[in-house]
Amino acid sequence: MNQSQLPPSVVVSNTAPILSAWYGEFLHLFPKLLKNIHIPQSEKEEWTTTIPRIIAKLTNPPEGDINKLLAEWEDSFFVRIHPKQPRLEATAQRFSKRIHPKDPSKAVDGEVLALAQLLYQTDAIEALLADEEPMRKIAMEEGLPVIGSLGIARELCRANIISREEAEKIPDKIEAHGQHIGIRLKAHYLQQIEILPT
Repeated sequence: MNQSQLPPSVVVSNTAPILSAWYGEFLHLFPKLLKNIHIPQSEKEEWTTTIPRIIAKLTNPPEGDINKLLAEWEDSFFVRIHPKQPRLEATAQRFSKRIHPKDPSKAVDGEVLALAQLLYQTDAIEALLADEEPMRKIAMEEGLPVIGSLGIARELCRANIISREEAEKIPDKIEAHGQHIGIRLKAHYLQQIEILPT
């Protein structure tokens, strides 16, 4: 996202940036920056299976009950769940083959991208929230704006919702829970935080 652009307020997301933000201890601040998060039903099902499994493996989980938070978001319609749409199946399959060429049966991310493309074309969302490089690359090739979890952290800092010092600690917090951040991405993020106006 260009530094001069306003941050997106309505996004389609998959699970990865949600987990990264939880690891970085800023997931609870999403409603201060975003109006809504849209997800397909398949992503909701992934939340209910993947997240508990990940939590069970963590020896020192982050503060805050992520399952309770996501349930509250769903109840308040901050998270909006879209039922499976047959008209998106072909597009979702096409995206899945590009995202996971060795295993296109992993269809969830393809469904996220297909939903994001549809909602963006109808002005219902402003961007895709995703951290995985294949998803981000395909989205940009399709003309879909993209922001990642660190982009959300940057915008929270820009809006003075978190301090610069808090923002600078986020990558290390994420990596402390086993989520790898590329060296260049981390350096770029910290550089962006450094040049934000005080």
